[in-house]
Amino acid sequence: MQHWRWLVVSVAVCLLIGGIYYVRTAPVFAVNATLMLRQTADEQSNQSEMMKLMGVDGNKVAGDEVQILTSRDLMGQVVDKLNLTTTYSKKGTFYWKKQFPASPVTVSMATPNEQSVSVVTRVRNGKAKATIIVGLFRKQKISSITWNTPVQTIAGEITFTATDLADGSYKAVIQPRIVAVDQELKAIQVTRMGRESNIITFSTKTSCPDRAIATINTLLDFYNLQSAMDKNRLASQTEQFLSARIAVVTADLNTLEQELENYKRVNRISNLNSTADRYQQTGDQFLQQAAQLEAEQTVLDFVAEQVAKSENEVAVIPGNLGVSDPTLQHLIQDYNLQAIRINALLETATETNPVVMREKDVLNGKRVHVQEAINQARQTLSLQRKFINEQQNLYNSRLEQIPETERRYVEMQRDKATKENQYLFLIEKREENALLLASEAVPAKIVDRAQLDPNKLAPKLSVIGLMAILLGLIIPYCFYFLGVIRKELQ
Repeated sequence: MQHWRWLVVSVAVCLLIGGIYYVRTAPVFAVNATLMLRQTADEQSNQSEMMKLMGVDGNKVAGDEVQILTSRDLMGQVVDKLNLTTTYSKKGTFYWKKQFPASPVTVSMATPNEQSVSVVTRVRNGKAKATIIVGLFRKQKISSITWNTPVQTIAGEITFTATDLADGSYKAVIQPRIVAVDQELKAIQVTRMGRESNIITFSTKTSCPDRAIATINTLLDFYNLQSAMDKNRLASQTEQFLSARIAVVTADLNTLEQELENYKRVNRISNLNSTADRYQQTGDQFLQQAAQLEAEQTVLDFVAEQVAKSENEVAVIPGNLGVSDPTLQHLIQDYNLQAIRINALLETATETNPVVMREKDVLNGKRVHVQEAINQARQTLSLQRKFINEQQNLYNSRLEQIPETERRYVEMQRDKATKENQYLFLIEKREENALLLASEAVPAKIVDRAQLDPNKLAPKLSVIGLMAILLGLIIPYCFYFLGVIRKELQ
């Protein structure tokens, strides 16, 4: 080409533009973290069994946990904890540099705004002025600011606070909470390491590594804390149920033992005769079945009573404490998961919140299904108990051949055995529940907390330089060919 100088000029200009872009663009880094679920760990086996006992499956599925980790409820707690609805920046030589966790100039709004609010504060010699932008079009300038004094603006009442103040420009972008939550969720990629893996990875690209590290680490901590709270809530409800039932059964057992002792003393009974012993052994099987059905009936009655109480509207209910009906177990598990969700919402919202009210309506529907399943289970138990009673009547007819005193003694022993079985069953379950409460193992192990990758992702000088050179070479040729085409058309 005759005009080679244009090539040199074009390349030089593109390199200059690339250099300006490089120095005026904030560097971007990668932040990564790794989490491993514990569902296969040996120390969690007892916890998983107890979670199943209470109607919630203790096994964790990695795919489901990813959904929990990327839920708005969990990220909302992180946003509230770190105040991520407000993003602070300070104007540097070439670009705005984000400030975290603190900024020399902070702003606070008396009431949340439905639109994003941008506040740029300029400080010179201890005096400050501000520019406020609401949404895309509304703008207001404040010529003078008094620190720590509320100022009425187009965005509402705003208070400016300064610490370690230095001359410069400071920007605060205040977003609605739901917008901030969505932005944080989009910024963090949560994925499984493999289809069959229990390891979950977190990654993000950011120009403010300190903020990204704090966000991911807080998210991991809240996830473990929320899982532990769910476990303890279920265990506490079950502990109350078991303690109440044990107290009732203990009182009944003490009464029966006292009556049996008095009966033996009054009637001078030391040992039953061989015929009574033989009938006693024959009836052991029926006694065990009757005790099991009685225990299950007791559990059903108590669960039905707890579900019907208005004060237990959003409380979890113990499930599968000896209940053999799989349909009822599944319904109680589903009910408890919904109750846990509502309790989590109530930690950050009021009962009049539309989301909470909607979730309560869903819970009420599930409560109706649970009550219907309990009634069905009661009918099934009634038929089973009727059969056992028929067998016991046959057994009692044989006992009629034994003297009245000894027969009465056998009946009292049978009642005592039934209560003892109930007592031992409840004690065993309370010990299992105590182990769950005492367990300090978190549901997930943090393999690597959020860490900064020191290698800068962007902008890269080599890439910008190469693209600038290529563009600088292409542009003159484009103009040359355009000129040739224009001449041919003329």
